[in-house]
Amino acid sequence: MHAPSLQTLSASGTPSFSQSVWDNLAKWLHGKKGYTPDMLTEPEPRAAIEETRRILAGPLNSLSQEIPPELTAALDENIFYFSGFKTHHELVEASRMLKDDNGGFKPFNQFLKDVETIDSTYNRNYLQAEYNFAAAASQMAVKWKEWEQDGDDYDLQYRTAGDDRVREEHAALDGVTLPPSDPFWNHYLPPNGWNCRCTTVQVRKGKYPQSNSEEAIARGQACTAKPKQQIFRFNPGKQEKIFPPKHPYFPKGCGNCQYKKLAEDKNSPNCIACRTLEKISDKKNTRNKGDIASELSKLHELEGKEYNKQLQTITEMKVFKPHPDSKNVFWVGNETDKDMPNLLAGAKKITADKDTKVFILPNPSSGRTADYIVVRKGIYKDYDLKTITGEHSVGNRLTESIGQTRRVVLNMCTDYNPRTLAGEIKDYFNANDKAIEVLILKGKRRIFVNRKVAKANNYTQNFLKIWKK
Repeated sequence: MHAPSLQTLSASGTPSFSQSVWDNLAKWLHGKKGYTPDMLTEPEPRAAIEETRRILAGPLNSLSQEIPPELTAALDENIFYFSGFKTHHELVEASRMLKDDNGGFKPFNQFLKDVETIDSTYNRNYLQAEYNFAAAASQMAVKWKEWEQDGDDYDLQYRTAGDDRVREEHAALDGVTLPPSDPFWNHYLPPNGWNCRCTTVQVRKGKYPQSNSEEAIARGQACTAKPKQQIFRFNPGKQEKIFPPKHPYFPKGCGNCQYKKLAEDKNSPNCIACRTLEKISDKKNTRNKGDIASELSKLHELEGKEYNKQLQTITEMKVFKPHPDSKNVFWVGNETDKDMPNLLAGAKKITADKDTKVFILPNPSSGRTADYIVVRKGIYKDYDLKTITGEHSVGNRLTESIGQTRRVVLNMCTDYNPRTLAGEIKDYFNANDKAIEVLILKGKRRIFVNRKVAKANNYTQNFLKIWKK
């Protein structure tokens, strides 16, 4: 039987599931004469998991936006577990068809014919809806992270596709306009169902009247009122998940499971499947909850060899000296940049609160490293601190950061022409395709500029307005 490649598209445009992968899985199951979840480690089930994973990860991998690697890892991990549990459920159903009415095992050709319905249901019909959902949820997750950078400076607006195929309950949400901090977005950020084509866009505050939050939430509840619709009440960006955590593929509760994934009873098939998937998951995509040294060492995969060499030395030293003014700020190695904790103390999003630890790195005589790392709930962010005095050009200082970190903090200790500053920041993003954001410290104020903001048509005008406040 001819096996289409991964790039073969169905009539709907969804990549086709490889027929040879399915046939090999069916042949393997028939030879085993049964299935238990611990068998997911064997080559044939793993091939099926990876086939599903590659298809569902396609929309995420094809996004043109700059995606933080920690977000990509979290979303890809979610896709892996979804693919694993999907394969688990397919095998459970297929194993029930191994025997005939008399209790004997069917010949392989008969078994293969009987399980065609499972292949068609899971790997065509369901897969098409799941692929469309993954495409929409990937976009929303990445956009949400961008919107978080702006806080409530802008509003978000819910929009349908605007044609006659829009579901009536989704049409009721069209035009809902609320700030990102509103609880409405915790549960009703699109997609709100299989094959949902709704989206959310960022709009200038004041351009549209804000909606009543309670009324909007009531509409969202009505939109997802049916039991099968309620699984879509989640935010892909906030929860860093592509697929609904309450999807029926997954077990019904996490409980106190050490894996913090999905477990209901340690001896249940679903829980055994979860532990088995944990064993075969990509460790590079699994965020270690262990000690700080092991967390820092994983930055190698995010930041490159030169950076890792310095971090490896730090990891081996395991010298973390608490700063006297903050129990969550640590000197690592030499005590350099004495003013940095004071700068961090009031900085939005990098405050060393109970969930955040700040590591101030040594400043070596050679090599290019970050000045400090922020570890918040297992997610790493690196920063390069540039103090600007009357002797410094921001443009030159930003150029020094290229290849060093993806985030820069400008501590403005001098008067500076704001129009020139705006232009130099824009030039920095143009020259550094890996740059994520520039944080400007101006007295007690914190001004964030990310790539999206810097490339907007009205960027300079808006920057000048913010600067003059």
